[in-house]
Amino acid sequence: MKKSKRWISMLIITTLILATASGCGNNTAGENKPGKRVDAERTSVFTDAEDEKLPAFKAQVKPYTVEKNLANVVKTPGFYEVEERHIPFLEKNAFVVDMGDSCGEFFKLYEINRYVTGLGNFVTSDSMVHNYHLYFDYLLSNVEKNSLYGHLSIMTSDMFKESVSQYSELKGTKFEKAALKNIAFFAVAARILGENVEIPKEVKPYVDEEIAKIKAHRGIDESNVLNMNNISDNKIKEDYSQYIPRGHYNKTEKLKKYFGAMMWYGRASFLKKNEEDMRSVMLMTMALNKGKSAELWANIYDVTSFFTGDSDDANMDVSKKLLDKEFGKIPDTSEIKKNDEKVAKVLTAFKNTEGNKINSIPIMETDDAKEATDAFRFMGQRSTLDAEVMQNLIYRKVGENSRGERRMLPKSLDFANVMGSDEAEKILKKQGDYEYRNYPENVEKMKKKIAEASDDSWRRNLYIGWIDFLRPLLKEVGEGYPSFMNNEAWEKKQLNTFLSSWTELKHDTILYSKQIIAEMGGGGGDEYDDSGYVEPVPELYLKLTNLCKRTSKGLEKLNLLNENDKKNLKKLENLSRDLMKISIKELEGKDLDKKEYDLIRSYGGQLEHFWLETLGGKSMEAMDPDAAIIADVATDPNGSVLEEANGRIANIIVIAPIKGKLRVVSGGVFVNYEFKQPISNRLTDEEWQNLIMSVSFGEADPKVLQLVHPHEWTKDYAVWKTIHY
Repeated sequence: MKKSKRWISMLIITTLILATASGCGNNTAGENKPGKRVDAERTSVFTDAEDEKLPAFKAQVKPYTVEKNLANVVKTPGFYEVEERHIPFLEKNAFVVDMGDSCGEFFKLYEINRYVTGLGNFVTSDSMVHNYHLYFDYLLSNVEKNSLYGHLSIMTSDMFKESVSQYSELKGTKFEKAALKNIAFFAVAARILGENVEIPKEVKPYVDEEIAKIKAHRGIDESNVLNMNNISDNKIKEDYSQYIPRGHYNKTEKLKKYFGAMMWYGRASFLKKNEEDMRSVMLMTMALNKGKSAELWANIYDVTSFFTGDSDDANMDVSKKLLDKEFGKIPDTSEIKKNDEKVAKVLTAFKNTEGNKINSIPIMETDDAKEATDAFRFMGQRSTLDAEVMQNLIYRKVGENSRGERRMLPKSLDFANVMGSDEAEKILKKQGDYEYRNYPENVEKMKKKIAEASDDSWRRNLYIGWIDFLRPLLKEVGEGYPSFMNNEAWEKKQLNTFLSSWTELKHDTILYSKQIIAEMGGGGGDEYDDSGYVEPVPELYLKLTNLCKRTSKGLEKLNLLNENDKKNLKKLENLSRDLMKISIKELEGKDLDKKEYDLIRSYGGQLEHFWLETLGGKSMEAMDPDAAIIADVATDPNGSVLEEANGRIANIIVIAPIKGKLRVVSGGVFVNYEFKQPISNRLTDEEWQNLIMSVSFGEADPKVLQLVHPHEWTKDYAVWKTIHY
């Protein structure tokens, strides 16, 4: 490339793009107010959305080879010239990723590509799955700010007051200690939310110490409040580093407070083996069903379940049903004082409820795992498929390898492997992961479970729907697909896309999805043809089309869909459907029409629109988007966490068959990272972005350079150019 000319032009164009963006109107979503509970049985709110089917087609692109020095590839006028270091990759695989040419966002890269390089756009699956992430995160944060925070604040205040009232009525009874613990429990949440509550002197020291640990974020320690009535030697521990606001939750003070209180409600354990804790759950359920608290709880739970899925913990729905069954209704304090027999039956029933599948609570290796983790949680974090897979692929589930080593943290490749990636399996075998005693067996068990899953099981919520639309990335494409897709290097590129989008999913749902934990101990002119190409993965675009429809329908049922969101989700749905149709035409060897080529040509502008929607028309100061994000997904209580991250967008150069000739097209792809980080230093997006920039400019500590680099296997298809790599 002619660097000086190109980069001056890029600077000019980027400035023009941002200047234009700053003048756009305000599309901030209005206040969303959840309505009545959708379904008392917690079935999906969107399984009845009508899915479109993939049209029948036969892939019949003729195989092609790229001749030495690209002799049979059309030369593109303008600023772009293929660099020498790209040529060996293009000759071998017909594509290459340049990790040195990076950009902060997809839309910027595509607009620069259109106006500066003179190349046709290569529309990537990476860019489309990223676009859904932007909108998912936008919708969720708006709902939390505009609706759920208010519900949470009112409910917490009411639950605290009712717990104080229960305590005054139950002094001198078997329920006195349980009532006192509930006061402390809700006082912690109220303090996190900034509510002005008068805390009784009996529990104030416990609450003060708990809040101090939450604010310090130092890591794993015994919980003052949760151990108030614990008479055993094994004290309940909490990982206080989990309360570092991450994802989109450190953007505003309101979201930080919401994050902290929901993390407390999601993680705090009332152990089934402890009768005093079960008394607390009983009183909590009684308090919840006075006034409007039950309705507020249900609204919060149902909306967050729509986005992320249900909890696998016993919660207030479970306890309410058991109380109703024994007493015929929710009893009051006078009734439980005089009905010891019924109370005993309820407490026994509580203890016998189904246990959770995923553990996120610190326990010792010597602890009985079920006893130490089986608990009621007020608003438990959510059980997800990926967490279940990873839970079964770490110590103690897989045991040790021949060297006595323990697998305390999983890898993102574990999930890709179980989801069907042959490349992930090869890499894991090469890295020695199959040497852990039960690892191969457990992988096969998880694969069998996924293979037997019904179609409806992929439609329960947006989280599992997101995973579903990524599944086509892991399939081998086979005969009839373009030659750049029929090689092992492309399979690794698609594996990287899968992991990167999954990283965005974990980032967006970091508050709700359970984190597994191991046990302690171990505008160009018309003078040249800039026709582009769509990465032909029609099944992915179809699944994304259907997910957009279900997102819209589910939000409408929850009374959360305003006109702007409805309109924009429809645009994303239509764009996905159009890309599916174009993909099929490409695979059938048919020419695209002018409108279809124009869509590819204007693709950067299409993405820009959705980016602006996520910002809600904010001022110029806010308009510096960056696709570099990070999420911690698993914890080794011995002192580290597993970080999954995406960097800045890299440039992909592809030789594609267009109008009967081989042409150079270009687009954007993810760069994915995985590394360990100290448990007390879970990184935020801003910290990660600063680290990325320090590495890129050669200002990072040498230890960081060793730690932070893309997956080694990406060297099969990517050029690692700067000091960053």
